This record gives sequence, C-alpha cells and structure tokens, in this order.
Amino acid sequence: MTLFNDSIERVQDRLTVASQVLVTAYADLRVRGYDKEPSAIAAALDDMEALVKSLRAAKFGADGQPEVGRVDLIEEASDYAEHTCNCPFCLHGTAEPTADPEPEVRVFRRDGGWTMQSPGPEPCTTNFHRQQDGRPPCTAPAVWKVVEEHTSADGFPTLSIGFYCDADLPAEHRPRQGPVAGSGAPLTCH
Repeated sequence: MTLFNDSIERVQDRLTVASQVLVTAYADLRVRGYDKEPSAIAAALDDMEALVKSLRAAKFGADGQPEVGRVDLIEEASDYAEHTCNCPFCLHGTAEPTADPEPEVRVFRRDGGWTMQSPGPEPCTTNFHRQQDGRPPCTAPAVWKVVEEHTSADGFPTLSIGFYCDADLPAEHRPRQGPVAGSGAPLTCH
C-alpha cells in the first residue's frame, strides 16, 4: 500500500511528521554535520518524494513561479515566527507547562520488616544511592513502606513503593508526632 492509498487525514499526519523530521535533519546537518536518525530520515524522504512526484504528475504548480511562491512562504514563515499563542505544543506557545499534582503519600510501619516477593525482608530502598556514593549497603530491616500515588497532569496514574530502615526514612515521610498506631497502620503525610 502506498502513502496515497491511505485516508487524507493519515496522509496529512505522515507528511507533517515527515516534514518535521526533515527540518530537524537539516538543522542537524547545519549544526552538527552528521545524521542522527538515518532510518527516520530515509522514510521521511520517501514520503516527501512520493508527494512531490504525485503533485508534479498532476501538474500542480506547473503554471506558478517558484520565486513568487518562495516570497509568500518566507512571509508566512516570518509571520509564524513572530506569533504567540497559548497552545502547549506550539514552539512559540506562551502556555506554561502544567505541573503534575503532588502525589498522595501513604506511610506504613511494620516492626519485623516488609516482605514482598523476595525470599527475605525487603532491602532498604536507599541501597541504590549508597552503592552510587560508595557507601556500604544498609543491612537494617526495612520497617517503613512509603507508597506514592502519582497522577500526571494528563491523568495517567503511577505508583511507587519504597522500603526504608528507621535511619534512612526521608524526613518528609516521618510521622509528625506521637507513637505509630499499630503494625502496618497507614500514616498519611501532609
């Protein structure tokens, strides 16, 4: 199936993406001097060449003068470069990106440590950072479980779970006052 056997919407989408790929490739050529994505550029060139061949076969633009058209295109490009809008996807947009809302955090404590799927108690989540810093791993039991429920600005939920020993529990997740109520009782942080 060729490019032009598809619906007009899909053809427009493919050609829009192809033109963006080629403009980026041209910028890479001018700035870097090398081809970052040869396969994507090859596909974009094929789509654009098919478009040009189709338009030339239909005699589109045959009576026009390229110099006049270039002046119009340059003028339109200048107008576009000077515009502002509130579209978050526009290169010239003025809309501030929306921040993801704060996660809902639940903190639990189990004196004997937490066991998920590993054969023993869960290791302290900070061990990864300790390894990066050249510190020895934490061998204390991970008695704290911190569950963070994130919802991105576009509505996609993600869940992260961290296990911490008493010494490594981040300050923002520590209970503010009073004893911990019961084993495994949730503590909602503020």
